[in-house]
Amino acid sequence: MLIYHYTSLDTLSKILANRTLRFTNMDNLNDKSEYRYGVELLKNKILEYETNFGVRNPFDVDLLDRFMFAGELFSISFTEGSDDLYFWNSHYVPANYGVSIGFEIEEIFGPELIVNKCIYGDPYGKMGRDRYHWFRNLFLYPLAISKNLEFIHITYQTGYIKHPAFSLEKEWRTITFPLKETCVFNSVRGECLYFDYPFNVQAIKEIVVGPSVTLHKNIDRVKCLINQYKLNCTIRSSCIPVAL
Repeated sequence: MLIYHYTSLDTLSKILANRTLRFTNMDNLNDKSEYRYGVELLKNKILEYETNFGVRNPFDVDLLDRFMFAGELFSISFTEGSDDLYFWNSHYVPANYGVSIGFEIEEIFGPELIVNKCIYGDPYGKMGRDRYHWFRNLFLYPLAISKNLEFIHITYQTGYIKHPAFSLEKEWRTITFPLKETCVFNSVRGECLYFDYPFNVQAIKEIVVGPSVTLHKNIDRVKCLINQYKLNCTIRSSCIPVAL
């Protein structure tokens, strides 16, 4: 299965030269509500349990905001769509110089990093008694939270949950704590934390050249990059008319 990463021609050149992909801090995502959406769902399940069972001493659900690891997690995004007008017209690519890089999903990273499909909507069932009391007991010892593997797993899972309004993105993500020393770059949203991580260049199986008034020149440039880095992949031009 191929999944695609939309970017610019210049960034494609840097990706191939450095053989790295960029992970961005989840607090620096374009839509900061993304990670918070999953956290809010979890908080609502706790509140729902307390309402249904008349809990008189409610759990402080705001503790989840304080102890979830959003500020420490980094992610990179992909999509199932190879030639999607939504992405060509987005901030992900510059007008006339966009490409989508098609990766074989099983070959991108080593076993330490997994690419998972995002979940759109509420994946949680009603909270049971055991899970509710697990949360309450966990927060009795805040210093131990960062070492609790089950809570860390919940933190990762929350990062893949998105509002149903974004389902057209058909997004896949890899989420991790920083595996390299982090750096800072400036964007329109301010300073963003990131780290670049090695990937298997031969996982690139297709490059789609986006709609452009310079389409033929862009295709020639991609062909040169493929030859330069000896990639075994195909080139395809977008089927979307430039006028759109």
